[in-house]
Amino acid sequence: MPVRLKRHGYFDKLKRVIARFPPDLVGATLGAAVAVALWYPALSSPLWQEDYVWLAQARQGIRWPGVGNTLFGGGGLFWRPLSVGIYWRLAVALTHGHPAALHAFGLGIHFLAFTAVGLFGARLAHVLMGADFSRMRAAAAGAFFYGAHTVHFLPTHWASCRQQTLLVFFEAVALTAWLALIRTSGPRPQQKFRIWETLGVCICAAVGAFGSTEAALTLPLLGAIVWSAIPPSQRPQRLTSSLPATAAVVGVVSVALAWAVIRSQLVVPAAPESPYA
Repeated sequence: MPVRLKRHGYFDKLKRVIARFPPDLVGATLGAAVAVALWYPALSSPLWQEDYVWLAQARQGIRWPGVGNTLFGGGGLFWRPLSVGIYWRLAVALTHGHPAALHAFGLGIHFLAFTAVGLFGARLAHVLMGADFSRMRAAAAGAFFYGAHTVHFLPTHWASCRQQTLLVFFEAVALTAWLALIRTSGPRPQQKFRIWETLGVCICAAVGAFGSTEAALTLPLLGAIVWSAIPPSQRPQRLTSSLPATAAVVGVVSVALAWAVIRSQLVVPAAPESPYA
């Protein structure tokens, strides 16, 4: 007598849960998860070079490893309060400095970055290519192919290289919010809170990018490229005609200027024999 498997409603419940999220977010999450799985050999990597320095400083109780006991103390070659200072204090608190756990924590950050890139790419492609476009497939493909690129070899195997991954994550989030803001025309009353919430995300992500590494200076340029790539019919004719977009530009540029001024007062020039000279 054939045995019939009793069908449970687990898959139906899972489908209902997934349906609550935007399809491009679901696709980006899946693509990023597969890409991160390809980097599992990083879990067996040891610690290298600066890893021991920041690890020791975090264990010694230094408030901002790589920066000092005060946020604006200065005296180093770099000023990366988020990607070095906050990251190492948080990483040591969560992993106790175990190499495999540190790399697993890093893969979690990579997962966020891959997801953010896939989401931004899918939404930008949707704007450029029109409605007849599968945002879920585009997000999954973007997150996977970006995440599977060999450029991530060093950041996945070297814990001190997480600042590059954090930069990508924050820039992708900021650009996704920027894309939503410049496509907003005449906000309706019920949408006002969401628009200003998106503006806050854009500026906060810019702060995160500049707190990660100096390459965040590319963020305003990338925003300008996104603006010029959007068809005029899909965005305001002039930047000043959209208050949220104008506020985003003012906010991000202000963050960049403040970062440049603060950094100039804290960072010392590299020695002539240094590779950073």
